[in-house]
Amino acid sequence: MAALRSASSATGVDFALLVKTAQRESNFDPAAKASTSSAAGLFQFTNATWLDTVKRYGARHGIETQGLNREQVLALRDDPEISARMGAELAAENARILEQKIGRPVTPGELYLAHFLGPSDAAKLIDAARTNGGASATDLLPRAAAANVNMFNDRAGNDLTAAGLYQKLTGFGIAAADAGQAGAFDANAGASNASALLQARLGTAALTSSLMAALFGLQEDGH
Repeated sequence: MAALRSASSATGVDFALLVKTAQRESNFDPAAKASTSSAAGLFQFTNATWLDTVKRYGARHGIETQGLNREQVLALRDDPEISARMGAELAAENARILEQKIGRPVTPGELYLAHFLGPSDAAKLIDAARTNGGASATDLLPRAAAANVNMFNDRAGNDLTAAGLYQKLTGFGIAAADAGQAGAFDANAGASNASALLQARLGTAALTSSLMAALFGLQEDGH
């Protein structure tokens, strides 16, 4: 948790959002590695996304990569402090991109959606949930589905619809999000009202994973 608090302080990205994302992505294991992709570390960065994020934001956090080869830079994902800071920077960037694409502030759940799918595919899923909610999520996002089969299926193993996948990943229906009933992340300030939502629902209790589930309404089944 110390790495997440430090990243939140350094970037302005809400601590509660970083906690939930790290819990869903790696169950707080900084050495976690995906079996179906190159994703690794606390925030499960793929190789390409990690290299790009470190290139653009690393210097801001004193991350020195000069003299390191590609594999050594990728190995930095195993450092929870570095991974958390890059995860926070990417979250803020994703929020700005997704906000422009969907025409309103993103919700905390949609910010996780953008981390999970990337902002372009997240926008595609949001648009489908709005306009064609019964469409197959697997057909809509085949590459993501192939790498995350369980996430695209319901408990019985059936393919989720676009609306169903949106609700599973964000904890709200699209109508509630569009109506402003699912919270909002301030992409410009790099902060959200997630902590206020948490306190309103749960008082001052500690931020355990089960409490975060109550905030986001998500099942505890990462990808």
